[in-house]
Parts: sequence; structure tokens; C-alpha cells
Amino acid sequence: MPSSSPGPRRRELLGALGASALGSTAGCTNLLSQFAWDSPNDLSLTIATVPASVDTAAIQMARQLEQNLQRAGINATYEPQSEASVLRSALMDNDFDLFIARHPGVDDPDKLRTMLHTRYSEEAGWQNPFGFTAPSVDELLVTQRSQTGQQRHETVTEIQDRLYERQPFSVLAYPDQLTVASTELDLERTPNGLIEAPDYLKLGTANPSFDRLRVGILGATLTRNRNPIAVDYHSRTKVLDLIYEPLVEQVGDDYIPWVAANVEWDATSGPTTARVTLRENLAWHDGERLDADDVAFTYRFLQDTAMGNESAPVPAPLYRSRSSLVNSVSVQSDRVIELEFGDTSRPVARRALTVPLFPRHVWTQRTEVVRTYMTQALVWENKPAIGSGPYRFENASAGNRLVLSKNEDHFLFDGRSLGDRYAPFTAGGSFEELRFDVIEQSLLLIGSVEDDTIDIGASPIWPEHAEGAKQAPNAELLSGGNGEFYMLGFNTRRHPLNNHQFRTAVARLIDREYAVEEMMYGHAEPADSPLVQTEYLPEQFAWDGQPTFGAFPGDAGEVDPESAKELFRDAGFRYDDSGKLVTQN
Repeated sequence: MPSSSPGPRRRELLGALGASALGSTAGCTNLLSQFAWDSPNDLSLTIATVPASVDTAAIQMARQLEQNLQRAGINATYEPQSEASVLRSALMDNDFDLFIARHPGVDDPDKLRTMLHTRYSEEAGWQNPFGFTAPSVDELLVTQRSQTGQQRHETVTEIQDRLYERQPFSVLAYPDQLTVASTELDLERTPNGLIEAPDYLKLGTANPSFDRLRVGILGATLTRNRNPIAVDYHSRTKVLDLIYEPLVEQVGDDYIPWVAANVEWDATSGPTTARVTLRENLAWHDGERLDADDVAFTYRFLQDTAMGNESAPVPAPLYRSRSSLVNSVSVQSDRVIELEFGDTSRPVARRALTVPLFPRHVWTQRTEVVRTYMTQALVWENKPAIGSGPYRFENASAGNRLVLSKNEDHFLFDGRSLGDRYAPFTAGGSFEELRFDVIEQSLLLIGSVEDDTIDIGASPIWPEHAEGAKQAPNAELLSGGNGEFYMLGFNTRRHPLNNHQFRTAVARLIDREYAVEEMMYGHAEPADSPLVQTEYLPEQFAWDGQPTFGAFPGDAGEVDPESAKELFRDAGFRYDDSGKLVTQN
């Protein structure tokens, strides 16, 4: 295994497994390790990923990487784990060499700030799990936060250029979100399926004759755990957004006041400030009043789930890129609150208004520190799930079913006057009940729609089953993009993964074009940038058949051994007489 520096680290304590200290500076060549070959050792790498029962493409890419590393003289094995285990090892414990997993997506370049900035490398979640440290990149990540227009485009382009050079992670492909729905449903307003929480509302208005929507899900996590800040369980699901809602809902490129009645931005030259006025007569699902104190609590809680009870803050591992934008919160009245963002542009700052709100009377009871840098809020299963959203938790059967019922007291449904902007979510009707049934695997989900026991899937089916879904009677294949991408992540704390040239060589050993065509059956787009779903991908970085940082050294997914070895020799590494890459611990 690659070596790592000793010593306790905060993120390890969060996971309580203890891995390795944040050691060598990522991206900088360790000359002693590369050139002091007095006691060389064969290198061994482990690739963590999910099993085939969860994601067939991920494990096939891991297998391809394993085989190509072996052809390059590197001892490599892929290790299938449950999705929760992979995310826990990578995002909480940093106990990994390499991982291949789906990232929830980057819809704005500011997400890269918490994903890559040095200051976040000790936090849990998608906050720099790679241990990447590069002061020049840190500066650019901070700079883009306050910029707009062409200036920001130029800065973001420079960030992307540095990422190609440094490779703390490598984007592999953007998979299509494939699912299946009954032909009895009117899907005109939701042609891509149930991608975001508002899609459930839009589907309801288009199908007023349906009192209940029967939804199929692959995986039983929601039936057991409904904690919206549990990153190892809910970093990708949108179902909980039906229960926990934000001040402002983002629908496509539109930002719609939601719990907020309106948002006023300070037009002076001082710090960026938003004055938010809440709607009247808001309540949580348990009947308690929702007011400005709950909003203030939410932002303070997301920044420190211990609420000052630990020696250092314990941030929520989800929503960090958005909550970290808020410098301070000030309650002006029961319905008015001010949020101050410092030197942050308004387009970036408004992202903070889209975090879900948490009831203060529920979550203040979960701020207890259960062990060092771990609060009860982070491990609580939150089975009651009390929010304020359009649907409330009704009941659940662990491993089988989750039922949500319509919140008749919600502002969308209580008869108050709303403008045309809200018509897609209210006009025509809404489902009285959402029933989520756990389906064992992809083919059974398709069969359940065929048999009329399920109306629509909320989980992606396997790409190899897409053609079968097209042919299935009474079923329709839906395809859309939700921004997710497959990622190869590197633990840059470990040698030789702390060498950016080594990382670049490894990243070139996955044939992205082959993976998309043969492993995802064409239902994906090959890529090497996290910015594909934003307006900030410059033309020179658009996919042109091979990665910007270098072509795949082989054909049809298989590397040419000598060409692959040459990549590592060019990075300063050497091989022994048996053709094994050797390195210094």
C-alpha cells in the first residue's frame, strides 16, 4: 500500500476509523521518494468502488483500471463495497488509495472551492476528500467567488487548467439518468423523469386523476435513514427535498422564492447582503411555527452542528459550499432575516438561499458531541423527518417502503394567491400520497412498471437494460441528465499519489470513449472536466475524443504495456528487472 504520514487527523476522528495524517503537499514531487532508491518496494494500489449490483459501469471502469495498472507494472486490485461504505471511506475517513464513484455534480464553479481548497481538507463530505493542497489554486478559488462576467470566466478557466495539470481527481463521464415510467402518465412537463424535487409537483399537476404516485427505488436507504446531512447515505438523492425545503427553490436557471416571500439585495458598495422576508403563517410538519429564528439556526447549524460545544466547528458534510458563503445572520423580526456574504458576488451568494431549512426545536437536541468532531446530528437516522415541505413523512417499513403524504398546510396548497410563476407546481392538482417501494434491481423495476405495480422509477436503471425498457409494453424509457459524473479520486496524502505526474499517468489509463460505448451502452458522454454542466467550460476544454491532459495509451480499453510504462518513467519512476514499478516508502 502507498505510505502515509503518521499522526491523528480530524477527518479520521469523524469516521473513527483512523487512516493517515494530512501529510505531503499534494501535487509536489517528493524528490527523496522518487530518487532515493536504496530500498525500493513494489507499489500496490487499491481501487474502491461499488459492486455490480449497484452500478455496473463503475465496477467495470474499476476493473479496466486495475488491469491497465497491472499491465503498467503496478500491483492493483479493485475492492467492491456498498455505496455507503465507499463514501464513508473516501469522504469521512480518507481510508483509500483510489476510488471510482458518482459525484453529485457541479452546477456552479464555486462548488470547486470547498471541493479543492486547502482549508476544507480536514472536513467531512465532498470537502476536499483528496487532501489536495495548492496555494495558487486556493487563491483562484477564493477570487472567483467575488467576480462576475468575463473576469470570472477567465479565473475559472485558469482553475480548470490547473486541475488538468494537478489531477486531484479525474472526471470520466457524465451518465444519462435512465429510468422507466408507465405510459398511463402524462410526462409532458417531466420528460426527463423525477430528477429534482419540483418534478414530483409538476408531474402531479399534469396527472390530476392520480391520487397516489407509486415510485420504484433501487436501494432501501430512505426506508431506514432520513437524515438530510448524512453524506454517506444521501449525497445524491433528491427525495428528502420534498420534506426539507429552502428559502429559494432553484428550478433550472430560475431562482423562485419558496419559504421566502421575497428577497431584497443591498445595492450599496458594502458587503453583499440579502434581506429575506418569510411567507406568512408558515409551520413545520409537527405544527410548530416556522420563523426567522429557525432560518438563523439553520445557517449556524450547517456551519457547526455542535453549535459551539466542540473546540472547533463541526460543519454538516452536505451543503457546505452553500452554507460557507454566509458570514453572518441577523434576525430582524419573526419574518425578516438578513444574511451577510462579505466579498461575494450576488450570483454566487444566492446559492446559499437554496439550502434546506431545519426546525430549531428538533435539531438543537442533536448538537451533542458523541465523540471528537462528531455530533449526534451527523449519525442520527432522523426517522420522523420533520420538515416544512410540500410532502410530510407518513410511515416507513425498513427495507420495503416509504410513504409521504401531501402537506395540506403548505403554501402551495392552502389556497393563498400565488403568481403564474408557481402554476407548474399547483395548477391542475397534486398527488395526495407518494409511495416509494424498494425494488431489488434494475430489471425488476422495469417489470414492475410493465405489471402496473409501479408508476415510475426514481432510481436510474442500468444502461444495459435501456433497450429492454424501450420494448417493454406499457412502459416508456426516460432519459435526462442530473449533472452527476463518474470520478476517479486520488488520496494525495499518500505516496506516490502525492505526485501529480503519477496521478496524471494513472488518469490516462481509463479509456473514456470505450467506457461510454461498451460499459454504458452509449448512454453517457465521455468527459474530463467537472464544468460540463455549467456555462464556464471554455471551448478549448470541450471533449474532442481524448482527455486534454493526454490520450489513452492503447486501444479498446486495453493499454499497450510499454506505452503505459513510459508514462510513469516520464513521471520520474523506475522499474525493476521483472517489470514492476518500484517506489520508496
